[in-house]
Amino acid sequence: MERVPVAEVLRAMDHFAKLVHELKKRQEDEERHKRQADRASRDYHTKREDLKAAFGLITGPDVVAVMENPEYRRDDRVRDLVKARRRRDEERARHEEVLCHAHVAASATLPFRLVPMLQQIINFFQGNLQAYTQIRIRGT
Repeated sequence: MERVPVAEVLRAMDHFAKLVHELKKRQEDEERHKRQADRASRDYHTKREDLKAAFGLITGPDVVAVMENPEYRRDDRVRDLVKARRRRDEERARHEEVLCHAHVAASATLPFRLVPMLQQIINFFQGNLQAYTQIRIRGT
């Protein structure tokens, strides 16, 4: 069995630690985008409920009909609702994209980097154990 130098083991562990740190940053970024998407969704829902109350609307299709009606497009509440819906959709799309990147990073990084690092550590300890055993055999 070949002895693995300490420097190689430390380098493999450092590389893996950097990858885990990068993965953690991606997860934090995903959580931040999720909060933004949730906030945009709540904002849209609030504006929609305000518009329903202002126009005496009952159902969701009624709100859509008002939003698409050209005579109401100049109303600030309708414009705000359209902007809020657009922002909500953009935030959802961004969150989905970031979530996809985070999943790819997790599924690609951890299995392919963890195993080589663990093999380096195992080889290092097995080499040290073998060297120690040989020293004990010679010493007896």
